[in-house]
Amino acid sequence: MDRGALYTKVALQLAFLPENEQMMVYEIMKEKKTKITIEMVMKLRSHSGALTEAMVKRYLSAEPVKKKCYKVPSRIVEKYFEGMDPNQVDAIVEQALEAWFSKEAANVRTEEP
Repeated sequence: MDRGALYTKVALQLAFLPENEQMMVYEIMKEKKTKITIEMVMKLRSHSGALTEAMVKRYLSAEPVKKKCYKVPSRIVEKYFEGMDPNQVDAIVEQALEAWFSKEAANVRTEEP
């Protein structure tokens, strides 16, 4: 962690594993040249006390899902969301997307012969 190889959250979760499992994870990380993610370490922790080398290799080889972050143009924020609580904005965007995709699905169904 001191060298920046682990994020603090990941290191904290790894600390809950027994020392022998921590060492096993470390050795496999070195061998595979893998950077462990919070998702990986949470899977490892769910098997704490019963981790095997095969389990560790499987969890550390999983390709992490890259999350995409979308930005709303400032003109839209100023027009519709100026001064709103971010949680309220999230709820509005989610409702709008649900309505949009429900409408799109309905249009697709009605357009079919």
